[in-house]
Amino acid sequence: MVTHYFKRVLEIFQKKGFPEVFRKFKSFVYWRLINNKYRRYYLFKFNTWRNDLQNRMRYDAPPIPYQTIQVNPNQIKYKIGGQRPNHINNGGGLGQIYSGSWDLAENLSEVESHTTIKSISEKFSQGKKWEDTSFHKEWSEKYSEREIHRYSDWETYCSEQIKPYEKLYYDIRDNGYIPNCTVGTIRSSSEPVKNLLEVVVAINRRGEFYFYIGHHRFAISRVLGIEIPVHVICRHKLWQELRDEIHNNGLPEGRTDLRDHPDLQDVLN
Repeated sequence: MVTHYFKRVLEIFQKKGFPEVFRKFKSFVYWRLINNKYRRYYLFKFNTWRNDLQNRMRYDAPPIPYQTIQVNPNQIKYKIGGQRPNHINNGGGLGQIYSGSWDLAENLSEVESHTTIKSISEKFSQGKKWEDTSFHKEWSEKYSEREIHRYSDWETYCSEQIKPYEKLYYDIRDNGYIPNCTVGTIRSSSEPVKNLLEVVVAINRRGEFYFYIGHHRFAISRVLGIEIPVHVICRHKLWQELRDEIHNNGLPEGRTDLRDHPDLQDVLN
């Protein structure tokens, strides 16, 4: 078996070179050697490592991918969608840097338009009952007419899908926000990768933050008015180039407004 794989590697190398050997090897590792339930975790880890390696080669002030920064969620008005950044569910790692128009208005939606964020605000800021929030409307549209679905009953849906986040709200309010990550990486787990990270954001060409994933913690921290640690999945290339310029030459003339920017503290200090 080992001889077979060696011959196959040699054959691919002779025909298409090392890049194709590397691509085939990566595919082999992903689909043959890694247990299915951990596949997305290892894919995420690999792509985060790859992003970090590329960034170190291309930029003077590359971001540290697992390093979190402190952000006030109430200053984030939009949620990013579209094809960029590559989604964590598909193995997209932290530390992505892309040029192009992915950060422009056509790929954005207001954070308050999302059911979870809007409902948590309605419940805890406006004092509504859960059945008067957007959660109930979503349940009605998805499940109320489906008799065979486990959530065809509102009480069951509320108990299983909503009440745990009510408990989370009171826990954060009474005990403070406890970060998921404390050691600069994430633990190995068969859980969805997004559950192992902090709230995830992207940063546009002007240094503005866009919400990405982590809806419940993001929504709760907005209501409570607290700063939280976030992971950055993607920065626009123009913003990263500004990070490099500041790292090499200090703040541009007339841009003292950037001195306190959360994503520049590592290059200013």
